[in-house]
Amino acid sequence: MSTVSRRSSQTLVNEQENIAHLPNTGDIYESIVGRGNAIGGRGNINFIYNYASSVAQSAITLEDEFAVLCKGIALKALQTQESGTSSSRKKENAELQQILLEYLEIWAATPVGRYRFLWVHGFQDQAIEHMIDKALWSNCRPEFSRYHCSHNLSNPQTFIATLAFQLVVVFPATREHILDAISQNRKILAYPLEDQAQALIITPLRRAFEDSSDSSSSRWTIFVSGIDRCHISLQWQLLDVMHWISCQKLPSIIISFVVSSLSNSDDIREGLRVGESSLEIDFQHLEAHLAVKQSLQGEFAAFCESSPTDLPPDWPSNSICNELVARTFGQPIYAQTVCRFLRSTGNPTERLDQLKTTGALGGEILSPSENLDTLYTALLSTVDKENAADLLRLLGILLVPYHEKGYKDPTDAFAVIQFKAIRTPAYLEKLFNWKHGFVRRLLANQQHFLDVRGDFEEILFYDSNIRDYFFTKSRSNSFYIDKSKIYADLAENCVHRLSAHSLEYYQSMSLIQRALSLRLQLSSDFQLFFMWNINLFLSEATPHRSLCLAIERCRITKVHEARPYPDTVNHIWPAFLLAIRKLASNYSPLQDLYKEKVREYEGILKDKLKVYFDHKSLKSFIIAMSVQWIALDESTAGMFQISPNEAKEERALGFDILQSGAYPEFMPFIHDLLNNGWGDYAVDDNQYADVALYLFKNVFKRQRAISSASWLRYLSFPAYASSGDAVEKLFPLLLSRCSTRHTELLQFIKSKISVLRHANSRPFLDAVEIYVQRCTFEVNRSSDIWRPI
Repeated sequence: MSTVSRRSSQTLVNEQENIAHLPNTGDIYESIVGRGNAIGGRGNINFIYNYASSVAQSAITLEDEFAVLCKGIALKALQTQESGTSSSRKKENAELQQILLEYLEIWAATPVGRYRFLWVHGFQDQAIEHMIDKALWSNCRPEFSRYHCSHNLSNPQTFIATLAFQLVVVFPATREHILDAISQNRKILAYPLEDQAQALIITPLRRAFEDSSDSSSSRWTIFVSGIDRCHISLQWQLLDVMHWISCQKLPSIIISFVVSSLSNSDDIREGLRVGESSLEIDFQHLEAHLAVKQSLQGEFAAFCESSPTDLPPDWPSNSICNELVARTFGQPIYAQTVCRFLRSTGNPTERLDQLKTTGALGGEILSPSENLDTLYTALLSTVDKENAADLLRLLGILLVPYHEKGYKDPTDAFAVIQFKAIRTPAYLEKLFNWKHGFVRRLLANQQHFLDVRGDFEEILFYDSNIRDYFFTKSRSNSFYIDKSKIYADLAENCVHRLSAHSLEYYQSMSLIQRALSLRLQLSSDFQLFFMWNINLFLSEATPHRSLCLAIERCRITKVHEARPYPDTVNHIWPAFLLAIRKLASNYSPLQDLYKEKVREYEGILKDKLKVYFDHKSLKSFIIAMSVQWIALDESTAGMFQISPNEAKEERALGFDILQSGAYPEFMPFIHDLLNNGWGDYAVDDNQYADVALYLFKNVFKRQRAISSASWLRYLSFPAYASSGDAVEKLFPLLLSRCSTRHTELLQFIKSKISVLRHANSRPFLDAVEIYVQRCTFEVNRSSDIWRPI
């Protein structure tokens, strides 16, 4: 504590009570204080002079300046307000009042850094606020000062003078510097509030503490009550100057403010900068906080009875208990986490000391989330350094979001769940090839964070928001978990599991591990887990050498030949390749690797495409679907004229997509393969024209089977009919790729143009017209070229 002298607590209480009850009819005490005589004004001013003389250490020549200061104070702002509360109301609020007072005491006693304002609001009526005011004033520490805003406060100029007057009481060494400032400028109280604060508060404090040889810090807390009782313009003036005062850097002294109001208006919230430099307490929420305190006290009592070590019945001390309660405000999980930590292995007293030495106790009272962050950091600091990296890796795997369960068909929301990849010790040990018991051993001393039960039971965190702590570097600092590295870790292990031909990988395993890994690879659960998550894993991963090496060693063709999983071609490999492509867009070394993997996959696609190119109907279908996917139904299926035998062959040897409603994930690769300009399955503009002609003929075959009116309705493409997509989307794109020298297609369109013009689809009609114009232009251009000179 600083050597700057302060008066004793009891003396201050007695003297301040005497001042508070001086007669006064307004906010400004209008009198002139002379050398012990009342020259004018109202009330017993001799007492003010005598009181000022009792705390003064300066020369008698400065007393006139002190009189100027006394004239500027607002005595009513120092008065204890009468609550007028009934005895029943007092009893109802006694416990809540005690909770609030304990919080204020702890907040004022602990170090302060970021938060120099505490805003208390939500009182049911003004009487409760007066009770808090009186209790705080009668039980407060010597470093407390006060200023009560009243309804008739019309002059904010009294604010600084009143604080300066109390500053003389709290820190008498500032008196001579305050009077010196008044002596130099006797009109200082008419200046703007910041200028007054600089001259009468900041400069005197700086000079007084500069003269002190003690390097310890002092705290001056100012209680400003009823801030919402004065006009909004005065509120802002007071709040602005309070912020200005709190931001001044002073040697060995910190100034903080407690501000109370009935309402929680946005104007006050903005003026106090809540969340930036102010903490907030809602009186209405104290009942829940009282329940937390009672629960915490009950936990400690039960703990003392059941603890194997000898603990005193009043363990821990009231100050520790009150501080824990204060830090729990707004975050009940805080107290629960502390209790679980104290119940864990080890001496509870030593555990409590660990919280003190690691900064969880004894430091600044922060916001609820920041208090919890400080606790988590303190608890993690107790982890052995040799296990810290493994623990953070495991916690990251447990916390990163991914699909833990899903359906075989992602588009079928009503399908039966096909896989469950719940984060159990057994599943994680299989996925990462960890030894049996590794997960439970690593988490054995982290029971205050999470609940670990059996090998096949899900690991659950007590705090559902703890991932925000670990994944935000500004909150967790040295315990920050980089999600991108965790996703890269998951992606690498998934690729290893999928690849059955990674020799170096298998050589590092024991026989039991190989058997477990093989069983996991062959399980349908893992295939679906991979399919649902690999895109997420790779898209969020940080690319590194080991991940690239795992991708390189995963030979798609060999894995498919060794174990052709049912969903690899249609789902797993497309998801894998699309994820690699996304990752390669931000990591150039992977671009060549992506092209290599696509070539491997195309080898599998070519084997599947053979059945389509052996049948005209299936060939037309796969080419058309690569241009524009449409779901087949009774009307659209007629355009392709696929026979039952061909459909059966497609299911057995092809992609089995005739009945698929969703766009197949592999179709972009089919599109690229058909349009790469070379190879057995390259499609040119003449083949696109063949497909268009085939579809047109099948459509008009359907026309002959139905009436003309029905045909026109078919071409009118009602919104509910899937055939609308077939004609409105497929034909325009298909015609744009057709050769203009395909005379058979052109002649067919011209022969049916009178019917086609009745179609109620502007995109379709425009596409037909544009194609005819292109063909006409090509014919004219060719005739010009070959016209004889």
